[in-house]
Amino acid sequence: MHSGVIALAVALNLLSAVLFYLAAPRQQWRSEALSASVARPAAWSALAVSLLLWLTQAQVATALFAVLTLTMILFAVLPYLAAWRKLGSER
Repeated sequence: MHSGVIALAVALNLLSAVLFYLAAPRQQWRSEALSASVARPAAWSALAVSLLLWLTQAQVATALFAVLTLTMILFAVLPYLAAWRKLGSER
């Protein structure tokens, strides 16, 4: 496995999750959500490229597991980071 390719795959997965989050109407990082018609296709594209990069480094089941698990973790963590940021700015 090449660590640079995996790092790029993880970074694209992170970008994908952040774009999905920022396109959501109830996101708390910006005053208003990103345009869903722009952000969601970009997020899907980043996720697909991330999966393709994983597929060059691992078998299909491992690549799918890595992408889906990382995406699930990011979807759970991003709202908490936004709430933590909001609490910090209120103090």
